[in-house]
Amino acid sequence: MSTPQERGAEFDIGYDDFAEQLFYRRVNASLLRLAPNIDTAVDLATGTGAAVKILFELERIIPGKGSSIYGFDIDSVGLQVARKKVNSINTIGVNTLFAEGSFDQIALPGSSQKFASLLNGPHLANELLPMYKEMRRVLVDEGLEATIDDISPRDAFLSKFHLPNEGLVPFPDFQLEESFFDSESGIAFLNSAYVKNKAYPEGTGVVWKDIILAARKKLRRELGVLKFERPVDRFKYTQEEYVEHAKTAGFSFVQTFDYTAEMDVQAMQAICKYAEFAKGALPGIPVLQAAKSLYDAVPEVYEKYGIESVPRTWMFLVLRK
Repeated sequence: MSTPQERGAEFDIGYDDFAEQLFYRRVNASLLRLAPNIDTAVDLATGTGAAVKILFELERIIPGKGSSIYGFDIDSVGLQVARKKVNSINTIGVNTLFAEGSFDQIALPGSSQKFASLLNGPHLANELLPMYKEMRRVLVDEGLEATIDDISPRDAFLSKFHLPNEGLVPFPDFQLEESFFDSESGIAFLNSAYVKNKAYPEGTGVVWKDIILAARKKLRRELGVLKFERPVDRFKYTQEEYVEHAKTAGFSFVQTFDYTAEMDVQAMQAICKYAEFAKGALPGIPVLQAAKSLYDAVPEVYEKYGIESVPRTWMFLVLRK
């Protein structure tokens, strides 16, 4: 999911700046808080370990003999960040391992994990069905009980996802269907902000389009770029297709939720500094120049529309084997 951090003279690009944005942590925590207590887990496309960090903050990882959590990603530099980040918060002695690997071929035995997560990465899959089948393969068939009490929010960790002067804002009141609690099979959580016909509420896609156009204008003026390639289409699948393929892969329980977050200028600029986003928005342009031009375009576009934030909708997907 992530790519190596690259450094320019005065401008850094990477993924961790965005991953640590408060609004983004809330997005992921709003899904991960639905997880029961677990002692084995794997986080796919782990990036810089943001999701694993949240699982520890939410006190979802049970310490004990055999307790372990794995994180796989194709980016070796991001994994270095993940190791440091998680080691600093793992005070309960859980075995953690971060290694290079993709979600197409998970380097774990079958039926070995009680929990699997793939956050903000499903849209990167070439095909959904092989991805789902591989996630399902590593999940246990039984032995994972979950109760409503397991997923009730507690003030002790709610405070971690709010500014000191903000007060506690409750997590969204997502209600899992009763059949979720009837099974003891492994659980998988996925989310994506690239779901076709859902990501841009209220016609706000024009804001994202104008950021790219403003960045192109800057590149044309400063670097003399005359021709631009079309942005990479990350919106491959509808929500219905995500659900249909999950059922085809054999998951016995499938439920979706929508979560809409507000992205202010800082949040939007943080995603512009993510190398993969910059490459997709301005393919063919050197990544540093692409990211910087997008970053600089954000305040101009927000001012043009007279807005302080832009809504973006994530699809949450909850599965049981």
